Amino acid sequence: MVGVLSLLVTLSLSMIVTRVAAMALMFTGLSREAAKFQARSAFTGSGFTTQESEMVVSHPVRRQIVMLLMLLGNVGVATVAATVMVSVMSTSNSSRQTQVLLGAVFVSGIIGLWIFFSSRWVERHMNRVIAWALKRFTNLDVRDYVSLLELSRGYAVTEMLVEPKDWMA
Repeated sequence: MVGVLSLLVTLSLSMIVTRVAAMALMFTGLSREAAKFQARSAFTGSGFTTQESEMVVSHPVRRQIVMLLMLLGNVGVATVAATVMVSVMSTSNSSRQTQVLLGAVFVSGIIGLWIFFSSRWVERHMNRVIAWALKRFTNLDVRDYVSLLELSRGYAVTEMLVEPKDWMA
């Protein structure tokens, strides 16, 4: 039972971590959908080569967020693997009735987590708390000037001295 409950706790923490990371990415100027996708992609270690991922890699704050997510994702995978192994080992000597009960608890827990994290009400309240915490405890109020100024398309911002007698003066 401990293995099943720790697996459900690990999955819950994984969902919370990706929500926090998505909100942090949104604070750097990424759209909500792009931030959610990039956070989940980095956490799971699935690399997608898209224009959005290039926007993440080219931005220093986003890159730090994604690197932390990759690390936490690997720790999460190791934790889940260890928990599953402990659960399998501990239930192999259990009665059939206990195994069925553990399976039911696990499936019910997964369904409950899915319903909880899919709720718009929960998402709205979690986002408020996460946004407050990020504003209070971090310095992530960074704007994406590269995208704003379209510098990634070969454009550049430059300074030019205009003399009083020039045609631009």
